[in-house]
Amino acid sequence: MNNIVINKAKLILDDITYGLDLAKNWHPNYFEYFYKYFSDADKETRKYALLIFAAGLGNWLSGSAAIFLSSDIESENNFIFEDYIKSFLQNRQNLAMDFPELYNHIMIVLFDLAELDKFDLITLSDEIRADLTNLLLETDKNSLKYYNYPSVLNEVGFRNS
Repeated sequence: MNNIVINKAKLILDDITYGLDLAKNWHPNYFEYFYKYFSDADKETRKYALLIFAAGLGNWLSGSAAIFLSSDIESENNFIFEDYIKSFLQNRQNLAMDFPELYNHIMIVLFDLAELDKFDLITLSDEIRADLTNLLLETDKNSLKYYNYPSVLNEVGFRNS
């Protein structure tokens, strides 16, 4: 199963060396509930699941694609933002330890999305909205490293070419 998840993620990500904010191949055939793998025992599976989340956030921020939907949308095979953010919040300490550069990148994008009021465009439960707000309030934005994409690529085993 993990190989299927990793292969689908690779098909979506295509060439991430150009950035996680550029539109990716979000073809329905490559859909997977990647958030379920944020706590997977296999580090490679966790890495690719987290890269999908980062790419979805980056696409949302840049406006190149909007894959995340509200939880009140009744449809199968959709990237429900609440599912992703909930799993990210539940697993953030381990994810930050395993992938500190990628975690840093995700936090920067979450801050940028919050500053643009993007979270107001999506339905979230009060609990998850409060948890996300608390995460952003508890995180010192000035401690994050901006423009660290080459470090992210290095950490996840890709090289910026």
